[in-house]
Amino acid sequence: MADRVAWSEQAIDVIDDLAALFSTLLELRRPVRQDAAQLIHGDLTGNVLFAAGRAPAVIGFSPYWRPPVFAEAIVVADGLLWGAGPRGRARQGEPDRYARAADVVVRKLAAF
Repeated sequence: MADRVAWSEQAIDVIDDLAALFSTLLELRRPVRQDAAQLIHGDLTGNVLFAAGRAPAVIGFSPYWRPPVFAEAIVVADGLLWGAGPRGRARQGEPDRYARAADVVVRKLAAF
């Protein structure tokens, strides 16, 4: 349900304590081209096992039909919320790509 709310496909009532924050997140959304949607992993961060000398293994699959950049946004949002990595890391590298991804990160945060 949270995913559908984040993508304006469903509305919900929000408790008073969270209404202002939720409203702010919804206002930060900008249009995202859905014509580029494809099958993506909706929970990649916690579903990959890593072992020295072995290829990463995906242990679970949560299918979503969203733009590919949303899969990246899920990993970024999970890293910001649950990971211990440096917060400035998402700003390094390709600024234009991260600027385009900002809206989908907002959608993922709204879905928590």
